[in-house]
Amino acid sequence: DILLNSVDEGVIIADKNLIIQLVNPGVQKLTGFTADQLLGQNLQYIIPLTSKQVESNVSLEKYQFYQKINEIMSSNGNRSTELNAKVLNDKGHEILVRAILIGIFDDKNKKKDNKTDKGQEVKKEFICVSIIMNDISIEKQLKKKLKETRRQNEALLNFLIPQPILENIRETKKPGFYFSNQAIIIKIKLCGLDEYIGTIGPKTMMANLKNIFTTIDQISQKNSSFDHILFKNEEKEEEKNTTE
Repeated sequence: DILLNSVDEGVIIADKNLIIQLVNPGVQKLTGFTADQLLGQNLQYIIPLTSKQVESNVSLEKYQFYQKINEIMSSNGNRSTELNAKVLNDKGHEILVRAILIGIFDDKNKKKDNKTDKGQEVKKEFICVSIIMNDISIEKQLKKKLKETRRQNEALLNFLIPQPILENIRETKKPGFYFSNQAIIIKIKLCGLDEYIGTIGPKTMMANLKNIFTTIDQISQKNSSFDHILFKNEEKEEEKNTTE
């Protein structure tokens, strides 16, 4: 009990009839259901066979979550597995979770090497299944937003920077310079972007990209009153001074 109450993940233990026998505080944090509301209920009460994306009912044998439980119960396969599942909260909304299923068996009568004196395997009795759930719905939404932001960022780069220069920057990973006839020039340094993304989480990445686009908007608004921006190199500047 101390271990179950100390973990952040939601943990449900159901018997061989899929009746919920135990839940930890993480389940209430995840779903809003209290222990009193869930104890004694069938597992389908919180992990239903139907989904908002599926109009018709799915049979118990064909629903992947319960199919995996049946495989664990039969002890023909692994005693544990991991998969995504949809859990209902107390408001009836679906929550995408990463679920770890662990079968618990009675091994008290187990002989050496799981065999009797006659060399026959002893059938282990299934007692219950432990379901450890971790909410990944927010993570999935952030990854989706990050993917869309990357697409927008790619489109912006392709619009602002000539393709040959952009390709050269990506290949060499060095700063590139060019002159533009447009009113605004935005200097973008593409160095170690992939390595940087790999070291941070989606939430941090989204916050950083938001800051970048906010800065671009501020630059655009600041320079929107200029019709043209003239570029002069040092040579032309010197010629002008000489003429004067």
